[in-house]
Amino acid sequence: VGHFVTGGKNVWWVNGDRTVKHLVNPSYDCASCGCSRYNTAFHSQTEIDPIPVGEPFDCGFVTAPSMVPLGKDLPSTAAPEEQSASTTMSPTNGRFITGGKEVYWQSPFNLASHLVPPTLDCDVCGC
Repeated sequence: VGHFVTGGKNVWWVNGDRTVKHLVNPSYDCASCGCSRYNTAFHSQTEIDPIPVGEPFDCGFVTAPSMVPLGKDLPSTAAPEEQSASTTMSPTNGRFITGGKEVYWQSPFNLASHLVPPTLDCDVCGC
């Protein structure tokens, strides 16, 4: 298990225990693996630099079934009529969740929730 990180310069895939980072080639098609700006954590370069560099990133790092834990629903504080219908999380695509007002995308890799910008066109991405 791991996640995408950047300090603003390069995008890296960092394994779950932060012992190795893998450079994501800038020309890589991020749509196929999920390394978009909405699924990349921002860290200071001083946090990223000390992590040893491993082999270049490959989509198999995030799509291998043995590496991807399935998530669970997050508790909601919204009234039942405001809660979204429960959805099944795809092992590679994550899911959108809401408590009635804000929409979040939940990563299947580390179960982190990322706020979906209100200006994003939900008809395009499915939220």
